[in-house]
Amino acid sequence: MTVYIALLRGINVGGNNKVKMAELKSACEELGLRDVRTYIQSGNIVFRSERSESELRELLEELLRGGFGVKKSVVLLRTNAELQRILSDCPFTQAQIEAASQLYVHMLDKPLDEEQAARIGELAAEGEQCVVRGRELYLLLTPGILDSVFAILFQKMKLPLTARNWNTMNKLGELAAQAEV
Repeated sequence: MTVYIALLRGINVGGNNKVKMAELKSACEELGLRDVRTYIQSGNIVFRSERSESELRELLEELLRGGFGVKKSVVLLRTNAELQRILSDCPFTQAQIEAASQLYVHMLDKPLDEEQAARIGELAAEGEQCVVRGRELYLLLTPGILDSVFAILFQKMKLPLTARNWNTMNKLGELAAQAEV
């Protein structure tokens, strides 16, 4: 069985698309997912399954629509191996991370195409650094995310992505590693 991390976009944000994690955990178990654990209210699920990523995405998106009434759901999945690679391949040093105010990892469903990568690559913003690696965008910020030029661009590009801060990514990495045992 593969350990997966499901990252749900747009739930429990600003009072919209409310999903209680205990109910989500139970619903995932009813779908046959094993060793299900949720982490914080932003929609992070660690579980084990023999199904493929595409099957799981479809299954979880249908669960959110049908079981919880979430109209526009985006479910992004990573295996434990992928998550551990994301953590170890961070392009920023510990000193850079500590000097910044925030580090986010934006996860995509597929790598950017050439045009999208070029748009991001052409952008420069004081106090912000963005590095594209596969299906992840690492965004290091000195100002907050609300003022981020890159975050605004990501919204305008309507990319199917979801972001997690570095602390959350590390905690998910711990939970996923524990699930491997």
